[in-house]
Amino acid sequence: MQSRKLVVLAGTAISAIAFSAMAQTNDQARAFGAEMKADAASHASLRADGGAGWDAGNGFGVWSGNGDNSLYVGGLVIFRYTVNFRDDGTVGSTEDFTHGFQTQYTKFNFHGNIYDPNLKYRVEAAWDPSGSLALEDAFGSYTWDNGATVTWGQFKLPALREDYVTQQNQLAADRSGVAQFFAPSWVQGVMVSGEWDSFRGGVVFSDGVSTANTAYNSAGEFDWAFSARGEFM
Repeated sequence: MQSRKLVVLAGTAISAIAFSAMAQTNDQARAFGAEMKADAASHASLRADGGAGWDAGNGFGVWSGNGDNSLYVGGLVIFRYTVNFRDDGTVGSTEDFTHGFQTQYTKFNFHGNIYDPNLKYRVEAAWDPSGSLALEDAFGSYTWDNGATVTWGQFKLPALREDYVTQQNQLAADRSGVAQFFAPSWVQGVMVSGEWDSFRGGVVFSDGVSTANTAYNSAGEFDWAFSARGEFM
């Protein structure tokens, strides 16, 4: 009789220990589940404060929820197969027919705004067909509510419209020979411009045409250079 009581008491003790362990495990599981939900909620709130993905007007990027900060990454590759046939006037010449592949333009850029939607920046570099990398755009700008903008840094001088339009937005395969010969290219300076309903224009104070990536005391720079452009629709 005494051995049976001991067995019953031992069984009851084991059951109590097992129940306690199960209850403790369930409590830990509930606590872990609550912690997971809280963590997921925090990530959801972070997503609400900003975003990342594709923007049709800017490309792929990341941005804050209030629009004060953004970073977009873009690029351009133009790959061509060109066929050219011309008579160079030389008897027996084998260079009348020329053809081949070429990577005409390869570029990448970073652009966006910082601290304020109106305070923007852009940095762009490009490889030429020989593979040399050079800085093109490197400027910041600020636009007021009245449409006036000030731009500082290195940018293309808005002189020839054909040259000012980017390669990906050209109507022809490439710019004309006139534009390539007379284009002022990139300058370093400050531009004050504006855009309204029927008019846009700007005035530039710079180091002169074709002064990209030059030092302030470079012999190739001008002492003073002013440029202006206006468009009316």
